[in-house]
Amino acid sequence: MALVQIYLGALVAGLDAGLSYNTWPLMDGALVPGDLFVQQPFWLNIFENPKMVQFIHRLGAYVLMAMVLMHMIASLRAAPETTHARRSVLLFALVCLQALIGIVTLVLQVPIGWGVLHQGGALVVLAFAIAHWRGFVGEYPRPE
Repeated sequence: MALVQIYLGALVAGLDAGLSYNTWPLMDGALVPGDLFVQQPFWLNIFENPKMVQFIHRLGAYVLMAMVLMHMIASLRAAPETTHARRSVLLFALVCLQALIGIVTLVLQVPIGWGVLHQGGALVVLAFAIAHWRGFVGEYPRPE
């Protein structure tokens, strides 16, 4: 999911969508803005409509945050006080920090420094998520 969210963020950056709809939590004055499907055929909106692209990126952030929160809760219940449970808390904290950086970047109308910080934060979240998953799977079998 983190990789999908990075892709959606690339679409937002490529269309300069953060420069047009820079309010939060409302977008264009609504939770679900209008004119999301103005282009024809409708599927082009997912890639070329700045409003739709940013809306999907926002939804992706909420979904990612909810997924990581559920994973953290499940990890803490199943194996409290383990390295994996502690790492799930850290992953959730990283995702929350990344969301906060994204909101600040948006509201400030995407200054270069904040935009780069948000993109770098995405790489940190992805790298930690992969390392966390790898730790969950366990070590490679040893050759005999």
